[in-house]
Amino acid sequence: MFRVNRLRINVNTSAGDFGFDEKFDKRINFIASYENTKGKSSCVEAIYYCLGLEELIGGKKEKTLKPVFRKSLEYKHEEIAVLESNFYLEIQNKSLEIITVYRTANKQNFDSSLVTIFFGDMNKLDRGVVRSEDMYLHSKGSATSNKGFHMYLERFLGWELPEVPTYDGIDRKLYLQIIFSGIFIEQKRGWADLFATLPTYLKIKEPQKRIVEFIIGLDSLTNEKLRQHHKTSEMELKSGWTKRYNDIVNVLKKVRCKIYGLPNSPTILDENYHDMVSIFRTHNSDEEIPLSEYILELIKNIENINRKEVKVGDNIQDLQEELLSLNEKISNFQKDINDKNDELIYEKGSVQSLIHSLEIINKDILNNKDTLKLKKLGSSEEWLINKNLCPTCHQKIHDSLLPQDIQYEFMSIDENINHLDAQKKMMEFAIKSHKLNIGNIEDTLNWLEKKLMNYRSIAHSISNDIYCNDENLSETIIRKKLSMETEIDLLHEIEKDCKEEIIAFKELSDQWRKLIANKKKFPDDEFTDNDRVIIKKLRDYFTLNLQDFGYSSIVDKSTIQISDIKLLPTTEGFDMKFDSSASDNIRAIWAFTLALMQVSNKFSGNHPNLLIFDEPDQQSIIANDMKNFFKTIVSFEFDCQVIIGITMKDEETRKIISDLDEDDYRLILLEDKAICPRKNAKRWDVSKKINDPNDDAEVQGILQAEIFENVPEEIDRFIMEDIADTSIENVTSNSIQGTCTIEAIDEEGDDFTFEARYEIEFDSEDENLITNIEINPILD
Repeated sequence: MFRVNRLRINVNTSAGDFGFDEKFDKRINFIASYENTKGKSSCVEAIYYCLGLEELIGGKKEKTLKPVFRKSLEYKHEEIAVLESNFYLEIQNKSLEIITVYRTANKQNFDSSLVTIFFGDMNKLDRGVVRSEDMYLHSKGSATSNKGFHMYLERFLGWELPEVPTYDGIDRKLYLQIIFSGIFIEQKRGWADLFATLPTYLKIKEPQKRIVEFIIGLDSLTNEKLRQHHKTSEMELKSGWTKRYNDIVNVLKKVRCKIYGLPNSPTILDENYHDMVSIFRTHNSDEEIPLSEYILELIKNIENINRKEVKVGDNIQDLQEELLSLNEKISNFQKDINDKNDELIYEKGSVQSLIHSLEIINKDILNNKDTLKLKKLGSSEEWLINKNLCPTCHQKIHDSLLPQDIQYEFMSIDENINHLDAQKKMMEFAIKSHKLNIGNIEDTLNWLEKKLMNYRSIAHSISNDIYCNDENLSETIIRKKLSMETEIDLLHEIEKDCKEEIIAFKELSDQWRKLIANKKKFPDDEFTDNDRVIIKKLRDYFTLNLQDFGYSSIVDKSTIQISDIKLLPTTEGFDMKFDSSASDNIRAIWAFTLALMQVSNKFSGNHPNLLIFDEPDQQSIIANDMKNFFKTIVSFEFDCQVIIGITMKDEETRKIISDLDEDDYRLILLEDKAICPRKNAKRWDVSKKINDPNDDAEVQGILQAEIFENVPEEIDRFIMEDIADTSIENVTSNSIQGTCTIEAIDEEGDDFTFEARYEIEFDSEDENLITNIEINPILD
């Protein structure tokens, strides 16, 4: 279970310190007021902000917060400038581990993406006896790095978020801000529809479905994860197979050989598959013969040379004929080399041209992104050009030189960026293709030049032989023999290496066989039998909740189903929202949000058992339906926590809340603003217990309640434990003065007591309302 224990907000202003500090320790915790604009939503949004989930209220960082935390606050009809705000949220997980999350807004030299984790509760934090660690938000790695706050929060919740498919083909984590769109329902957009605040920029496919799958713990999400794992394994296996195949092809290409019978993509190979694989060598122009035959031919040529006389005079006729043939070959090879060099120059020129174009595109993309970023941030520079106005004549600047009396559709900045990105990918692909051609041409040139050099060496040897003494040993015959012997050795080595590589394909084939077998195990139906049971129970909880909450737009509840496509409620194949009135749409959101938590707890899903509803009484909901909504939450047999921001506009709503068992709820009633002066915080229910100002017990109770909520600056380094030995010295029409004993804990954690003088001031018109309390230590 995930629980919010306490929220503290410190707002530093030009008029002193304001703030809010309350505990949330019941099943239902109401942040309530009799009127709107008291700060209920501000407190709820502070919880979002501390958890780094402010995207649910429309953005990132402090710009999503109410002005009371960023610019100015109003108190007693006076507008006060806000200097900085500090937020502390004490939370607890199912292992009873407690941490306090600290985040700032408008603080000088502090970026609001910085989050500090204090490993303990706020009492330990106040005493300075807790260690801390800084983390970050809203940057690359914040959900995957050890220093990313959402990575830490994921572990704190005991979750392992799955990777899910996206529209851009890159699997991404099902991020926290996506999941909590079905758990935290904010006031403005949250009541428009189910998952109305879900962030869409992450481009996750079927995000609502993925949220439901995760929260209620369906096997379909695990199966999808396995499918993605097998998809990744398949891609890796295909890539490994292709690389090994291409490596063999490239090695053989250098010696003018080709391989046949070896598949170039993964397949299941027979045990004797290698017997079907053969290597051929190009011979005599385009003729291909098996490599083994070519090697035998070289061996026979060496044997023929060995049988020849090695003296020049014995081979002079053959040498002259061979020189003519060689000269022709040299001429042809030189022509081929020249042609290949021309091709190489063309390909390299194409690459240079494409690289230049790519640089321009990258610059255009950067400029467009910078423009978009400035546009989103709101440029502070009042340039007329930013408003599409000519800075000289102040007339409208058109984006095109085309005739203006014809309507044209022009791309937006976003569309332009997407278009440029597509061009960039095309350019990068073209560059890659041309570079591959360059590599092939260079390999061919290398072979041609080596062959030409060999032929020239032989021609040179023949010339030497022709013009030397007939009794001399023939240099040509010796060179030929050495050349062929060297080629035989090289071909034997390459043949041996290739055969070893070919045998290694059997391991890849076995992996492919196993992969196919595992894919066959996946059920044809997306959902398992257990999934079907859970989905049916989700539907049952949902329709039962609808009935309890007075939903009436659909009379026959049997027509309501949970769609297999989106895992959202439908009726007769259509979204329920289309058949629901505005108030019934609110009831449906109540019902489905609670049903997710109910079914998760029944089937050990992943729901954190924490819900937040800000102003759930939308669209003039009938009071009795609201009562049943609260009763349903209270009736849950599992442990959970619900925080509700609510305006108690009428007596009926107040009675519904007061009729709840006091052990089940806590009422934080904002009679004044939620963010108010810390030293002059007005009290609520407990202050109304004042009946007789001369009753010591009542005064002690008031003092104890006040001092826990409002620690005076003079003794703020202490933690109050208790108040004892209270005495009254003076009573006036609107105040009580006296002394008491404060029991406290010092900075070292040791207990101690001290005497203090107190004064409680009451409102002159309402003696039940405390307006101020001062406690001052009695110094020796």
